[in-house]
Amino acid sequence: MFAVLARHWAVLLFVGVATAVAVNHPYENEPVIRSDGLGYHAWTRAILDRHLSFCEYPELAAVGATTRDRNTHRCPNKYAPGLALLRFPVMGPIAALNGGELRSSSEDIASEVLSIIAGAVAVAGMVIAAMLLGVRALVANLAAVAVAFGTGLFHYATFDGSFTHVYSAAVVAVLVVFGVRRLVAASVDRPDDRRSTLRDGLVAFVLSGLLISIRLTSVLVLAVLPVAAAVVVRARGNFLRPRLVAMLVGAGAATAVAVAGQIAYNRFMRGTWTLSSYGDEPFLIDRFKQLDVLASLEQGFVTWYPVVLVVLLAALLARNWSGLALLVGLTMPLVALYGAWHDWHLGGSFGHRGFVELAPVFAVVLSVSLDRLDRGWRAAAIVACGIAIVMTLGLMAGYWSGDVSFYGVENDEWVRYTVGERSFPVVVSEWVRGQ
Repeated sequence: MFAVLARHWAVLLFVGVATAVAVNHPYENEPVIRSDGLGYHAWTRAILDRHLSFCEYPELAAVGATTRDRNTHRCPNKYAPGLALLRFPVMGPIAALNGGELRSSSEDIASEVLSIIAGAVAVAGMVIAAMLLGVRALVANLAAVAVAFGTGLFHYATFDGSFTHVYSAAVVAVLVVFGVRRLVAASVDRPDDRRSTLRDGLVAFVLSGLLISIRLTSVLVLAVLPVAAAVVVRARGNFLRPRLVAMLVGAGAATAVAVAGQIAYNRFMRGTWTLSSYGDEPFLIDRFKQLDVLASLEQGFVTWYPVVLVVLLAALLARNWSGLALLVGLTMPLVALYGAWHDWHLGGSFGHRGFVELAPVFAVVLSVSLDRLDRGWRAAAIVACGIAIVMTLGLMAGYWSGDVSFYGVENDEWVRYTVGERSFPVVVSEWVRGQ
């Protein structure tokens, strides 16, 4: 047991720090289940009460989760039910005892615990997948720590833990581990029987269904991962083809079920055939915000999570072309999608939260790249990761204190909180002196 824990110390570090944050709450974010998170959680109440309309909950209208349709007079929830389904074994019994309320303090506590667990699953997946690929344990753990704390993963496992993003990241991590174990680390001399092939398809069905039902935009992620799997199978040999086919069929069936369910719900609630649950909220294809999505100070992916640049540079230096192609293939469709959305930054958030679910893949690519570099370049990349983490944590500390706006920063503010007088080391030193 101790040997296993020692080889996965990044998970222990993540859970320890996240637990300390949950206990001490170094921020004001009451209640825990709020904003978008309240819309996702409302499905727990709907499952218990067996209804699909949410008109009796004015607090949902207040956070923009529901509006009364002019034609059907029903109140559809624009947020998907997947998170409530995933958490229902824990949240269902608690919500059943809260007197019919939409949320309670007990559910808040459960949400905090579950989001930390989801973050731990995501980090564990990063480490396990990397080690299955032959990466040394130390390097795999260092890469996992860099991505966990250098992106929004830690924030969305704590401050905004009632949102979906850390759960999507956890499911992606499990999918990556499953794919690596069955396709990359598979043994040539152990042929599959029908039972194991069916099991592969079922696992792919469940994981893919969860991912899409949590956030429909994850269908873009699910479209790229099979391409990567097909490339692996082509390189390794035909003996893996039955596994790949089973996985593709499972993922495809899950996608069809999730999409059909969403269309049916929209038809029933709004009286129209549409896939989007967001009603009149449009895509603006003539307004190009893709560069803002990537690199603006407002909510840019790279500017708030600079470790992303380190991952890309490490892949280039290591000539990890397949990893680099995978990251580009996963990221750019989301960039194109969010850049055309009317609310391209997805509202107030810590960085661009639309990419948090990709954190496990970035960590695995970073692990492989670091492991291929010679000692000098590896040390330089690790130092660069440390600097990037400090920059992101500085922004996060300002965000948590309310000094950094939910809607972005100006040039001088970005410098001030990443490397200037309000950077993370300064904040920590002030906290230590105050104890």
